[in-house]
Amino acid sequence: MKIYLVGGAIRDRLLHIPVRDRDWVVVGATPEILLSLNFKKVGKSFPVFLHPDSKEEYSLARIDRKFGVGYTGFKTDYSNKVTLEEDLMRRDLTINAIAQDINGNYIDFFGGLKDLKNKILRHVSPAFCEDPLRILRVARFSASLNHFGFQIAQETMQLMIDMVKNKELLSLTKDRIWKETEKALKTRNLHVYFQVLYSCNALSIIFPEINLAYRCELQRIMGYYQKVCFRSNIFLEIAKISNLNEDIDIKFTYLCNIVCQFITFDINYFFLSMRNIIAKKLIKILCNRLHIPSYIKDLSIIFVEHCNFLSLICIQSSESIMIFFKKIDAWRKPDRIKKLSLLIDLYMLNFLNMKSINICQGNFLKRVFDISNNISIKPIIYAGFIGIEIRRELVRLRTIAIDKWRRDSSCL
Repeated sequence: MKIYLVGGAIRDRLLHIPVRDRDWVVVGATPEILLSLNFKKVGKSFPVFLHPDSKEEYSLARIDRKFGVGYTGFKTDYSNKVTLEEDLMRRDLTINAIAQDINGNYIDFFGGLKDLKNKILRHVSPAFCEDPLRILRVARFSASLNHFGFQIAQETMQLMIDMVKNKELLSLTKDRIWKETEKALKTRNLHVYFQVLYSCNALSIIFPEINLAYRCELQRIMGYYQKVCFRSNIFLEIAKISNLNEDIDIKFTYLCNIVCQFITFDINYFFLSMRNIIAKKLIKILCNRLHIPSYIKDLSIIFVEHCNFLSLICIQSSESIMIFFKKIDAWRKPDRIKKLSLLIDLYMLNFLNMKSINICQGNFLKRVFDISNNISIKPIIYAGFIGIEIRRELVRLRTIAIDKWRRDSSCL
């Protein structure tokens, strides 16, 4: 039995990236041997075990053989006859197919060390095309390693194009798509993820809304909008997201809003209600299709629907602001105010290119919410109000408090 460190831990160490998880491959062993050594088996499909002390994952060397369609259409052989080379051959990229023995020696059958040095993302073998998820993985690695200068090998990109043409992507599960996209949202160059998907023709299949936004922009650039359109390429706008905030819901919500702004740009501003309806429907379709977590979906829909209102919130009536708070359930979910405050400032600063000294929407939103939220319901009940009258009186007092603060302050 021999044990090797494999995959991302080696890649990241050689790139001087902090190593978060270490994965190990065990060659020449069986499940019974590992169980006898107090390893704990996890999962059902693959022979993965947790080390009794370190709790790190140890996998038996295995071979995956394609027999069906899609990500799950594989049969796995993990007998003690499987070699290290056979195990590494099933991996996606050469930079992820490097092993290291217990003495620190590198085992590199497929040129991963050379590709690391030359900053190349290259597939290990033709078996790459058997798993459509690898298209998204390559796009994600392109995004996460872009600042190092990594590029996709031409032959690997051609394989990805062929896979898309063969409709392999249609077999991907929604959860798998979102999982890779969520990881991409954490990278420093999110726009590269979508650019790679566009380059291999996968964007129109997986993210048709983003593809539509890009196509709309191309039409404007080639048409009469060429001189008057102030917007840049949508990928350049997405590039700004990575440095905005660490929260996935903030990044995804901002992404959704950018997409809607590009798609609905041609709709006259006199028909804002129509724009809001279209934008809201677009994001609902996108989130439902990919099973986006509800807390991200809800924030995305709220911001897309009310972005125009928030951009002018400093001149909205206090009554309208109170209606808005009720619509977004702010009293029960006050954290939404904090997130919307950040989002609207990011939108004003990054998308509309306003100077930071002119941006007060976020602070205004937080301030009026704090003022209205400080009005206690207890005096209203003590005054004898009952039923729906309590709510009406609370709204009235909150509106008065906001109006008073606006008169007495210089926030505008």
